[in-house]
Amino acid sequence: MRVKELLIASGFKRVNVEKGRRLDHGAWVPTMLMYPNADIPMCQLSIQTNKDGTYHWARHWLLLEKKGYEDVNHYEKKAPYGKKAHPHPDHFYPLHVALGVAGDKSKAEQIYHSWSLGSISYAFYRFTTN
Repeated sequence: MRVKELLIASGFKRVNVEKGRRLDHGAWVPTMLMYPNADIPMCQLSIQTNKDGTYHWARHWLLLEKKGYEDVNHYEKKAPYGKKAHPHPDHFYPLHVALGVAGDKSKAEQIYHSWSLGSISYAFYRFTTN
């Protein structure tokens, strides 16, 4: 309930908690690969498919600080051909949230990588201040 409290304190007028809902594949697949025993707490937040990366970076998640990472926030302008590889940004927006939470002095560290079907990369990163 801590996440709900933070969202309400940040100005969200409506925060619904669905305790019985199963994880979306975007949360379930990485968790299954990284933590097969499911021995970690999970909290899944919804993205807004009609909003852009900047919205998911800080505005939607008001508990985050908006600093730097403009290349990530404006990835469609910086890498215009990226849409050919990934036409819909909904799988990319969690990166915006992770970077926002990590802060402007964070560094990425790859903690897991595997391939599926010869072309699907499962590359997982954590962001640290070290």
